[in-house]
Amino acid sequence: MRNILIGMAATLAAAGTARAETIIIHAGRLISDASVSAAGPSTITVIDGKITLIEAGLKPAEPGARLIDLSGKTVLPGLIDSHVHLSGDPGGDYRSEAVDPDEWGVIVGAKNA
Repeated sequence: MRNILIGMAATLAAAGTARAETIIIHAGRLISDASVSAAGPSTITVIDGKITLIEAGLKPAEPGARLIDLSGKTVLPGLIDSHVHLSGDPGGDYRSEAVDPDEWGVIVGAKNA
Protein backbone atom coordinates (compact mmCIF):
# COMPACT_ATOMS: atom_id res chain seq x y z
CA MET A 1 0.00 0.00 0.00
CA ARG A 2 2.83 2.36 0.89
CA ASN A 3 4.48 1.85 -2.53
CA ILE A 4 1.18 2.62 -4.28
CA LEU A 5 0.83 5.90 -2.37
CA ILE A 6 4.43 6.87 -3.15
CA GLY A 7 3.88 6.05 -6.83
CA MET A 8 0.68 8.12 -6.94
CA ALA A 9 2.42 11.08 -5.27
CA ALA A 10 5.29 10.90 -7.77
CA THR A 11 2.83 10.78 -10.68
CA LEU A 12 0.91 13.81 -9.39
CA ALA A 13 4.12 15.76 -8.81
CA ALA A 14 5.30 15.03 -12.36
CA ALA A 15 1.94 16.09 -13.81
CA GLY A 16 2.08 19.40 -11.92
CA THR A 17 5.41 20.38 -13.47
CA ALA A 18 4.29 20.91 -17.06
CA ARG A 19 6.79 22.53 -19.42
CA ALA A 20 6.55 26.31 -19.55
CA GLU A 21 5.42 27.85 -22.85
CA THR A 22 8.25 29.83 -24.43
CA ILE A 23 7.64 32.43 -27.12
CA ILE A 24 10.43 34.20 -28.97
CA ILE A 25 9.53 37.52 -30.60
CA HIS A 26 11.78 39.06 -33.25
CA ALA A 27 11.22 42.83 -33.33
CA GLY A 28 12.53 45.10 -36.08
CA ARG A 29 12.58 48.06 -33.68
CA LEU A 30 11.94 48.01 -29.94
CA ILE A 31 10.60 50.78 -27.72
CA SER A 32 11.14 49.65 -24.13
CA ASP A 33 11.71 53.07 -22.57
CA ALA A 34 9.95 56.24 -23.72
CA SER A 35 12.89 58.39 -22.62
CA VAL A 36 15.34 56.83 -25.12
CA SER A 37 15.31 56.26 -28.87
CA ALA A 38 13.96 52.99 -30.24
CA ALA A 39 16.44 50.13 -30.34
CA GLY A 40 17.17 48.25 -33.54
CA PRO A 41 16.46 44.57 -34.14
CA SER A 42 15.79 42.80 -30.86
CA THR A 43 14.74 39.42 -29.50
CA ILE A 44 12.12 39.25 -26.73
CA THR A 45 11.74 36.03 -24.74
CA VAL A 46 8.34 35.40 -23.13
CA ILE A 47 7.91 32.47 -20.74
CA ASP A 48 4.41 31.67 -19.48
CA GLY A 49 3.11 35.08 -20.55
CA LYS A 50 5.87 37.12 -18.88
CA ILE A 51 8.76 38.89 -20.59
CA THR A 52 11.90 37.33 -19.13
CA LEU A 53 14.64 38.60 -21.45
CA ILE A 54 15.25 41.26 -24.10
CA GLU A 55 18.41 40.94 -26.19
CA ALA A 56 19.90 43.05 -28.97
CA GLY A 57 19.83 41.38 -32.38
CA LEU A 58 17.66 38.60 -33.78
CA LYS A 59 18.63 35.46 -31.85
CA PRO A 60 17.48 32.02 -33.07
CA ALA A 61 14.58 30.41 -31.21
CA GLU A 62 15.40 27.44 -29.01
CA PRO A 63 13.90 24.07 -30.00
CA GLY A 64 10.26 23.81 -28.92
CA ALA A 65 9.78 27.58 -28.64
CA ARG A 66 7.22 29.37 -30.78
CA LEU A 67 8.66 32.16 -32.95
CA ILE A 68 6.69 35.30 -33.73
CA ASP A 69 8.41 37.23 -36.51
CA LEU A 70 7.77 40.97 -36.17
CA SER A 71 11.13 41.86 -37.69
CA GLY A 72 9.40 44.35 -39.99
CA LYS A 73 7.49 46.01 -37.14
CA THR A 74 8.08 48.28 -34.14
CA VAL A 75 7.20 46.57 -30.84
CA LEU A 76 6.22 48.08 -27.48
CA PRO A 77 6.31 45.16 -25.03
CA GLY A 78 4.03 45.37 -22.04
CA LEU A 79 1.71 48.03 -23.47
CA ILE A 80 -1.80 47.42 -22.12
CA ASP A 81 -4.97 49.03 -23.46
CA SER A 82 -6.79 49.91 -20.25
CA HIS A 83 -9.31 52.30 -21.78
CA VAL A 84 -12.74 50.74 -21.60
CA HIS A 85 -16.33 51.85 -21.08
CA LEU A 86 -17.91 49.16 -18.91
CA SER A 87 -21.17 50.90 -18.12
CA GLY A 88 -22.35 51.29 -21.72
CA ASP A 89 -24.26 48.69 -23.70
CA PRO A 90 -23.56 48.84 -27.44
CA GLY A 91 -26.79 48.93 -29.38
CA GLY A 92 -28.75 49.90 -26.29
CA ASP A 93 -31.54 52.47 -26.07
CA TYR A 94 -29.98 55.96 -25.72
CA ARG A 95 -33.15 57.22 -24.04
CA SER A 96 -32.47 54.94 -21.07
CA GLU A 97 -29.17 56.72 -20.37
CA ALA A 98 -31.18 59.84 -19.47
CA VAL A 99 -33.75 58.12 -17.25
CA ASP A 100 -32.02 55.11 -15.68
CA PRO A 101 -30.47 55.71 -12.23
CA ASP A 102 -26.69 55.68 -11.76
CA GLU A 103 -27.00 52.40 -9.86
CA TRP A 104 -28.18 50.73 -13.09
CA GLY A 105 -24.87 51.73 -14.68
CA VAL A 106 -23.08 49.88 -11.88
CA ILE A 107 -25.05 46.71 -12.65
CA VAL A 108 -24.38 47.00 -16.38
CA GLY A 109 -20.67 47.63 -15.66
CA ALA A 110 -20.44 44.54 -13.46
CA LYS A 111 -22.08 42.46 -16.20
CA ASN A 112 -19.70 43.81 -18.87
CA ALA A 113 -16.62 43.31 -16.68
